[in-house]
Amino acid sequence: MSVDDPHNLDEQLQNQKEKLDELYDKDSRLLWDFTAVAAKEMANSTAIQYISKLRLISEASDKPIIEQTPRELDSTIDDLEEERGWSTKGTRRNYEKALRTMFRELRKADPAEFGRDYADLLPREGAIRLSKNEEKKITPDDILTKDEIEELIQDACKKARDRAIVSMLADTGMRVAQLLSLRVGDVEFRQEGGGFYQPNTQAEGLKGDDARKPLTWSAAHLENYLANEHPRSGEDDAPLFHKARGWSEGEDDDGSMTPALVRQRLKRLVASSDVSLDEEDVHPHIFRHTAVSIWAKQGFTDREIKHRAGWSRDSNMLERYEHIKEEEINKQVLKKYGFDIEDDEIGEPELDRCPRCSAPLHGQENYCPRCSAMLQDRPLESKVRELVADNLHRGAVASGTDVTHESFQSDVSISQIEKFLETNSYDEIDADLTRSEWRQIKEEYGVPW
Repeated sequence: MSVDDPHNLDEQLQNQKEKLDELYDKDSRLLWDFTAVAAKEMANSTAIQYISKLRLISEASDKPIIEQTPRELDSTIDDLEEERGWSTKGTRRNYEKALRTMFRELRKADPAEFGRDYADLLPREGAIRLSKNEEKKITPDDILTKDEIEELIQDACKKARDRAIVSMLADTGMRVAQLLSLRVGDVEFRQEGGGFYQPNTQAEGLKGDDARKPLTWSAAHLENYLANEHPRSGEDDAPLFHKARGWSEGEDDDGSMTPALVRQRLKRLVASSDVSLDEEDVHPHIFRHTAVSIWAKQGFTDREIKHRAGWSRDSNMLERYEHIKEEEINKQVLKKYGFDIEDDEIGEPELDRCPRCSAPLHGQENYCPRCSAMLQDRPLESKVRELVADNLHRGAVASGTDVTHESFQSDVSISQIEKFLETNSYDEIDADLTRSEWRQIKEEYGVPW
């Protein structure tokens, strides 16, 4: 695995190529030729999508693709649609687009390169018609409320890395592959709060979005992760979101996480916590829908939203969110006339400031995500922090360091608490805690009992 190839696209493309020799001889040659063109003209991710769909069309056909008329190809796609139960016309359109793209690119190819003139062998331009694109509109059921975001971060997430991933997805609306392609050196923080990230332009299979983007309320969670949990936070080329275990420096695996790992982690966090969300409804892309919906509701201009979402200026993707903007306009009109309007709960968690370091807060944190200051009274956690401070103070005194106990009490970090919980059993501690309380605090921090 590599941070520059979060989807492992090189291997996926090779797997698709190996399956081409199982097709009709004529289709095998056709698709191999298209693969050669695709290698020069398009990203690996796009080539994989086209080749896999073309291969399925060939497998579903009674004769080679190159011998079929446009009407026969349309009939073949009808069969695939019925057999696979496609729920939208968008899926069918993608298969039609794969055919159209292959025919167009090969018609333009130099006959000398492939030993045949595809302009004479393939259907004319426009012969493959695309089905109407029926993009599904985004509704409130497709997004998370601000309370649900808060619930995920504060109650479901047990590690700083989990909180950083969830908050950054919800803050930036990034696709998960782009998030996992970021390196430590791709982010910078402002002293006044917030920061910026620069998309990894060397990453495989990511769309051509290289504009620097803002980090807002998620920056403090990311800073906390880098300061307290990240195993290589001092290396600019290290993956920003790093595996906690199962990797070794110097090997092919650079410690980067895969999209599949993040999806599994999100489901596991929801399933193992007492939150109101269903694990099937929490996936990386719901954060993108949520972020764009929030920006639309907050009144950002189309240009500002497209910049943050990484869409081109002529993209029509915002049309999927149009009803949210229209509904917000309707509410503002009613408010101007003095009517009470019920909050739809779409939005970012309300921000506040940490009393110690002024980091932005949502209002329900138990501790500051930047400096770990305790923000709410939690008796069990207070006892554990006292234990950790005692342990650190004893170690400092034993080494001859002249430092007060109070200095440790004010600076106990989340990572120090987790390490203390991991390395000590109930029988080894000397504290006013019952065995069930010790178990409870371990479970809250995700430390095995």
